[in-house]
Amino acid sequence: MLGIVFSEFTEMVEEVFSAEMVEKILDDCDLESGGAYTSVGSYSHTEIISLVGALIDGVRVKCQIKPSSSDLSPLDVRRWHLPPPLSASHPV
Repeated sequence: MLGIVFSEFTEMVEEVFSAEMVEKILDDCDLESGGAYTSVGSYSHTEIISLVGALIDGVRVKCQIKPSSSDLSPLDVRRWHLPPPLSASHPV
């Protein structure tokens, strides 16, 4: 798989989540490349699958830490209970 896919993926994770999340998913995966990608390189497709899986696990753990309901406004509660793709594409 072309390295540009990996470069764009890690850039997207950094923009949407954080640089710490990129480091976490790279550390959590046992990557043949060691997590160092160049746009013109070629890497195994299993690495992107591992990275996406680690991101899902990282986001799932982050989402399990919910604030108490007394800290939320009604708007926050509606946004909290929408699945992530809907809340991102249909702001309340």
